[in-house]
Amino acid sequence: MTSPVWPQRGLEAQLDVISRCLGQTTYLTIGGDDISRLAAALKSIIDTTPVQAPPPRKFSGQLVEDPSSFLEQLEAHLQGQHLEIPEDIDYAVLPHLTGEAAIWYGRNEASFLSFEEFKRRFKAKFLGPGRHKKLWDATEAQQDPEEPVAVFVHRMRRLCLQYSPNWPEADLVDHIIAKMTDRYCVPIAQANLRTLEELLQQCDKWTSLFEHGTQTTEPPRTSQDPASRPVQGQEGHAEPASP
Repeated sequence: MTSPVWPQRGLEAQLDVISRCLGQTTYLTIGGDDISRLAAALKSIIDTTPVQAPPPRKFSGQLVEDPSSFLEQLEAHLQGQHLEIPEDIDYAVLPHLTGEAAIWYGRNEASFLSFEEFKRRFKAKFLGPGRHKKLWDATEAQQDPEEPVAVFVHRMRRLCLQYSPNWPEADLVDHIIAKMTDRYCVPIAQANLRTLEELLQQCDKWTSLFEHGTQTTEPPRTSQDPASRPVQGQEGHAEPASP
């Protein structure tokens, strides 16, 4: 079988289209059916085209979010872009903010004369000294009876690991159980769980039982329940090490 004959202008047109899609310009002339030269040219274009990092998830300023990670991902995403005037910074940064963070940006946008100034003010606002205390207070809050228990577990896990990334998993499980409502805390505490996966399985089990009405009573807390004994940060126990 003979190789297909590609018209010269057809090859050049394909190369030109691909080059434009990649934001590149090429003046390579391809003759006849020289497929190998086309492949080499395309490889050269792809190899020299910078790959942009994906954008970060929108940041709202809530405690469960990680400001440091957001800022790192935003910097990587914007790498190579010209951010020389405030209008450029607005265009590049504002689409990645929402909620409280977007409101904060709007109130201070006149101060962001450079991307470095934005980073400095962002860190002062969302990574300031008060954040550590707020995180600890949030990890000490009891579950709202209206909050689904699985949502509560995931939220508390994120808060606790924001406070201390090295929080031991077994201690973290005990801490989360101790902050649950009695409806879940009492039966789940008796299962002697050591991992978050086991905890979530128990949450699913008891949620199903409660929804189907097969478990309606709530046994009293005992001395073995996590909520009835000291937990991390209370008297006799040191708080987890600071990050």
